[in-house]
Amino acid sequence: TSWHLRKCAPSNGLPIAWTVVCVTKADFGLYILTFPTMALRRSLCRLFPAVKYSVTAEGAAGPSMQYKAGKHSQFTDEPPKLGGQDKGMNPMETCLGSLCGCVHVLTYMVAKEMGLKFEKVGWSASCEFDPRGLMGKADVQVHWSKLILEGTIKTDAPDEQVQELLHKVEKRCPISSLMSNVKDLEYIASLKKG
Repeated sequence: TSWHLRKCAPSNGLPIAWTVVCVTKADFGLYILTFPTMALRRSLCRLFPAVKYSVTAEGAAGPSMQYKAGKHSQFTDEPPKLGGQDKGMNPMETCLGSLCGCVHVLTYMVAKEMGLKFEKVGWSASCEFDPRGLMGKADVQVHWSKLILEGTIKTDAPDEQVQELLHKVEKRCPISSLMSNVKDLEYIASLKKG
């Protein structure tokens, strides 16, 4: 890891600004972490554009829908009692699965950075919500009222390091961050050795 203090020339009428730049090398590439002044944020956005994801979805008259992202596709559906064909998980389950998948990827990445070795890790997610809002029967909160994320990791690392891993994963996982910041949603995450 190396630290640099850089002086940047004015641009677009913005004053000269200083920024501290931390450069770190990881196995999967070069990271440049910056702590910029306001004058540099516009320039940094040009240097490091946002990563974009997109999904297309199509369905007939019914709850079944096929989603495509690049060469991959999957279905969401509902059981027959709700008019579906039960071709796949419902959208709620898919959303929970996305959370588990995202924290799993981050667990792998962060553990590697920390030098924390593990044999395997498993995640489960569950939610609670009042279905009356979904059905239009009551003026109640439509989104989940409670979300529980539980992980079990097989490792010889001390408990303190496992909790540090969880904290870093939660902080860096885009889907976990999105869900944990929803208003009036109780979000509980845990990771234990097992």
